[in-house]
Parts: sequence; C-alpha cells; structure tokens
Amino acid sequence: VLAKLGTEHIFLFFKTGTITEGKLTLVRGHESMALEEKSCVKGLVKCSAHPLAEALNRALTQPCKSLENVQEVIGKGMVGYANGVELLLGSETFLQEKGVVFPIEQKLQVGETALFFAKGKTCVATLVLGDRVKQGVYDVLQRLQVPAWLISGDRKESVEAVAAAVGFTRWTASLDAFAKRKMVDQLQRQMGIVAMVGDGINDAPALAKADIAVVMESSAAVSLQVADLILLEGRLESLLFARELAVLGRKIALQNIFWAFFYNFLGIGLAMAGQLTPLFSATAMVLSSLMVFLNAERIKPNLKALSPIVQRA
Repeated sequence: VLAKLGTEHIFLFFKTGTITEGKLTLVRGHESMALEEKSCVKGLVKCSAHPLAEALNRALTQPCKSLENVQEVIGKGMVGYANGVELLLGSETFLQEKGVVFPIEQKLQVGETALFFAKGKTCVATLVLGDRVKQGVYDVLQRLQVPAWLISGDRKESVEAVAAAVGFTRWTASLDAFAKRKMVDQLQRQMGIVAMVGDGINDAPALAKADIAVVMESSAAVSLQVADLILLEGRLESLLFARELAVLGRKIALQNIFWAFFYNFLGIGLAMAGQLTPLFSATAMVLSSLMVFLNAERIKPNLKALSPIVQRA
C-alpha cells in the first residue's frame, strides 16, 4: 500500500462511521408507533450487527417479539414474519423493491438517516437516527488535493446534506454493497488508482476491490480483514499523515537505490581497471552502508513536522 499511497486519482468516502462519528441515536419516528410495532422492530434488529440495527436495539426498550424466518438482506434491510404478515425494515430503495407504499417524505437534517418499517405493503413508521459529522473533515478534503466523492446506502436527502456540509464535489446515495463495488470497478477503469475510506459491513466488498482500502479502528471485523491501512481513533487527519509519510518514504528509498547503483557501478569500473584494493573496497562498503542508513534516518526528524498527531503525542 505504501507504493500507491499518495498517488491516488480519486478518494471515495463512505458516510456513516467515516465522515460521521457513527454514534447513532434514535431521534424521532417511534413516538407514534404502537407497542406491538416497536416489539416487532426490536425482533428484527436483534438479528443484525449493522450499526443502524444496533442503535435501534439500544433505543427500543420494549420486550422483543418472537418472529418467524428473520433474514438480513445485506446492504438493504431485514425481513421477518409475524402471524403470516411480512415485516420489513430497511432503506427506502429496499422497501420500494418489495412494493411498499410510502407516506409523504420528510426532510432530514445533516447527519440524519431514515429507516422504514412496513407491515405487508404499507409503511407504518419512519425511524430517523441522528449522527454527528466529524470535526475537521472539510480541512482534510481540501488538503488531499485529490477528487473526493461521498457514497452511501442512505437516502438522497441525507447524503446530500452531509456532502454539502463538509464540501464534497460529488456524492451518490442509495447504493447497496454490490453497487458500491461495481462503482469502484468503473472508476478504476475510468480514472486509475481508487482509494476508499470505509467502516461498515456493507463497505467490505468495495474495500476489497479498491486499490487502497482504509478503515477506522472501530470498523466491522470483515472490513478490518480487507484493510490496507487502519486509522486509529477514527481520525481522518491520520490519513494525511500516512500519505505524506508514504511519499517521503518512497523518495528516500529511491535515493538509496540510486546511490546503491552508483556505488556498484563505480566499484565494478575500478575493479576492472585494477584500482580497487581490498582496504579501499572494505572502507567503501562501510561508508556506503552508513550513507544508506543515515539517509533513511532523515525520516525521523520529519515525523513531527508532518503530523499534528505526533506533535500531541
């Protein structure tokens, strides 16, 4: 990854847990739900490890209703049955695919995400979960000096609000896990090296396809397994530090390779001319190794200058 980091042609950022803090709380939409409906939602979300599902599971304190044939459709939502009635919980796109009739749309604030709960073919509740945008995201995007796009499986309104708030040039919403991977494949053919910064389970296929996969320390286990770089404490500023360090490391490595070729070329020439004595050869070898070592040590004084995180440490 160090060979490519800093040479990217485009950065793709996932929204939840990457641009936002990922600490979701249930904001509204549950107040008008009947107790049985809340129990059904809890019965659905308890079977999922998705951050949205976990947030709902924490927020709903009602007893969990026992449901039949509960299944998770990766990147879309949950399906279950109660007394023969199909229950759905997930994104607007997912429920539309199931033929669900939607109520009037409501506007979302920056950092908010909506999940929809349906019984049969009727949407009975819109559950809005709130999240906060991480500080410093705008500055990180400006310092990258590479096109940065925001992609998410959330609704258009939610993604658009976050993109406008932090300064993304382009954004795409309502993408499931496989659509994200397909998008990476297309951008690799069109633009070149694609770097992705993600967090969740649904991000893993796209992260595996990307040339450079960056994840947060708190990411899902499957995303951690395909990661090339892990940002501790979820700080996007660490990405800038890693890129600058990779660029400096490559520069020093190339200098050392050049010196090694020059030294060997000169040494072979002198040996062929009969001018290379054993004492001179041994001394030159020591000096060459010492020069390579000292040149590599130049990276240490630059660490504090490169990263404010190192300065604080």
